[in-house]
Amino acid sequence: MLAGIDKMKTFRIHVTRRSVNLINELRNYTWERDKDGNFVNAPIDAFNHAIDAVGYYVLVKLLGRILKTVRITADDILY
Repeated sequence: MLAGIDKMKTFRIHVTRRSVNLINELRNYTWERDKDGNFVNAPIDAFNHAIDAVGYYVLVKLLGRILKTVRITADDILY
């Protein structure tokens, strides 16, 4: 997911006041540290659910692979 995060850092991100959970994530998002207290190139696995979703979207959008939603009925399912 680092590629998505790196790409996100190149954009200006607009967040609404109502996006309370995303604001909380952005304020608390941080990178792991090694035993000496130095940051390593890996985010902690907390405060990242919405950020990861945006990162995946950014990557997929840039790759041009956004799939359209398809409605499936019971008749479409093979048992």
